[in-house]
Amino acid sequence: FTGNYGEQQYWGSNRDDLTTDLTWFVDDLAGSHELKGGIEYSRLWLPDDGFCSTGTPNGERCVAGVPGYFFRDFWSDGPLPILMTEDYRWTEAEYTGALTAAFVQDSWRPTRNLTLKLGVRYDTVSYDDNEGTEVADMAMLQPRVGLAWDLTGDARTLLRGSWGRFMHPNALTLPSYATTLRTGSYTWYSCSNVVPAPWPDGFGTPIGSADECESFAAGRGWRYGTDNENWHPYGWILPPSEIYGSEPGAIDPDLTATNADELIMAFEREVGTRSSIELAWVDKKTRDVFDDTCNGNFPTPSADAECDFFVVANLPELRRDYRAFIVSYESRGLDWLTLLASYTWSTSEGSVEYNQNSGLIVNLYPWSFDNIYGYLSDHRTHRIKLNGFITPGGDWTVAFDGFWSSPFTWTPYADRRDNQEIPLDSFHLLEPRGSREANSSYQLDLQL
Repeated sequence: FTGNYGEQQYWGSNRDDLTTDLTWFVDDLAGSHELKGGIEYSRLWLPDDGFCSTGTPNGERCVAGVPGYFFRDFWSDGPLPILMTEDYRWTEAEYTGALTAAFVQDSWRPTRNLTLKLGVRYDTVSYDDNEGTEVADMAMLQPRVGLAWDLTGDARTLLRGSWGRFMHPNALTLPSYATTLRTGSYTWYSCSNVVPAPWPDGFGTPIGSADECESFAAGRGWRYGTDNENWHPYGWILPPSEIYGSEPGAIDPDLTATNADELIMAFEREVGTRSSIELAWVDKKTRDVFDDTCNGNFPTPSADAECDFFVVANLPELRRDYRAFIVSYESRGLDWLTLLASYTWSTSEGSVEYNQNSGLIVNLYPWSFDNIYGYLSDHRTHRIKLNGFITPGGDWTVAFDGFWSSPFTWTPYADRRDNQEIPLDSFHLLEPRGSREANSSYQLDLQL
């Protein structure tokens, strides 16, 4: 890519929150209770004052109707770029949303060594597009339960557990996918060094002039043009398949909020003076993940599906699964030593990364749908952590903080450079995600 970043953005956001809750203590109803309830209301507002490409003429700030250019150099052995992305910025827009929540819970202590926590939370969130039309309305009931049990009654052996459902309300960028102010993005091919390439549809004849380039485009019903930097003496051509975003995106009216079910179980026991060991199990499943895909792939993906615009929907192919077993040891048994150590065995699997920005999104079938489930980028089978400090005497302290983790994973993939049937800017995972191991890592920090 060219050295400059591809986007310039000017925007601000605002959120007004109103929250209140009430707590009521009851001591003589089958044990003691701490009853609590609350409500929350948030008004969200995002003014889109500017979102456009860099490379505008004379370096102008975002201006409606003024294009920005981004040049791409990959596959090219020569000094000139081979692709040019032309983006137009739409006029200023405002997006709004509202989040409402209510919850009730009871921290109930039926006996002196057992505490139960029972609760439920209900969230609703809605978003409006730039014309004030509601484009998403999601709601979810989220039950939760927990316990803490002093098994021996002497505060030396503790069993803890919790299960809950947690809703992810998304962000205010969601309605921007359905904006009615689309102006389009165009990916142009260089006549100087792309058209002569051996493309599957018969490309291969070298272009020797701007007239030949224009004639080549006209013969296929494509557009011909130049760029403001005059990179190529022969000009550029625009296939219809490289016109994006000219149609407004859509949001599935039945969109459901992404949610996670999380189970945690832990057993903790005192082992010596001011020392304890804990065994914990964590299981977290994230479902109803939504992302955008070509309109022809929803609800059923297929080869050669239409891609006139993108649809945001809950895609059944997207999910995340995390499991971990954790052993922790904490000790202040010696006056001069404080120590905290842990070992974690875990698996982090899924078909979409936690930031949903892995570059491997499910747009084009079958290329971006194949092999997408597997180990995620944060997967480490083993992790060891050790930290604490020593006070040898006087005013001296020696502190240490270290970790070691087993290898991270990676996946071999192919793109247009490897297989010309793969669409531009798309990837094909050649093996299940995270099938290969790379390097382990460690770090040790010391402080005196």
